[in-house]
Amino acid sequence: MKNPPPASRPQPLTLRSGRSDRISLEDGVVSLTRGAVRRRIPLTAVEEARIPDGRTLEIVLTTAPGRAATTYRFTSRYAATLAVFRDAVNAARPPRDAHTPRVDGDSLVEVVAPETGVRLRDDMPRVRLLIGFVVYLAGLALMFVAGDADAALYWAFGAVTLAGVVGAFEIVKGLWLRITLRGRGVVVTATYEHSADGKDYRFTDTHGVEHRIPIGFMAKSHEYREQMQVTYDPGRPERAATVLPLTVTLSQVSGLVLLGIPALAFTLYVFLYLPVEVLFL
Repeated sequence: MKNPPPASRPQPLTLRSGRSDRISLEDGVVSLTRGAVRRRIPLTAVEEARIPDGRTLEIVLTTAPGRAATTYRFTSRYAATLAVFRDAVNAARPPRDAHTPRVDGDSLVEVVAPETGVRLRDDMPRVRLLIGFVVYLAGLALMFVAGDADAALYWAFGAVTLAGVVGAFEIVKGLWLRITLRGRGVVVTATYEHSADGKDYRFTDTHGVEHRIPIGFMAKSHEYREQMQVTYDPGRPERAATVLPLTVTLSQVSGLVLLGIPALAFTLYVFLYLPVEVLFL
């Protein structure tokens, strides 16, 4: 009798979300990339894969009884694709029952150095800043060549109001994040930490997973303290905002109304209408 054919090798699976987040399954390893950090999770460290809310895939690691399991999450709007990935992980992981000893799955996770593509994306803000600076100097030179001293003065002062508009935009993003997190966010205490990679705030979510947020994160605090209250999105813990006093929030809103709107109007006039006026009117 002929021997049965060998089992076919599972095809690699890769899901993407956003600009840099992706998760893949290949050669017995779940590879999860979040921003500039890539983790290699062997299937021997996986307790189960599940989808609790239809759009979030959770990779739950093994752990000793009585301890909180480390959970990694990947969010996508394609529920059917997430279900395929979940089933593939559960089918490929080693079979276990309630009596099988568990190892600490977190100790088996390998953090890999950031990939070249991610580093290039991290350099893009500097490239955009350089391009903006060159365009600004070219516009200033145009005003002097046209011989319009008032336009040159407006253009020079426009750099100040543009910086104010950028700052106001960051405040608006922070306020909007706090509004979206108000109903579903989880409030925890974050601790200030100075590490080799820089200054961070560190907090642990309700599943026992530790997260670090750099001081320059989008919704920054009005002051830096050893500890502060942080609200985070349980589906995407990297979306976090500090809990600000009502007086600080009111002062931010007042600043936007009194200073942000006039700065925006003047900036639009200088960088959109003024070149047209100097060249064609």
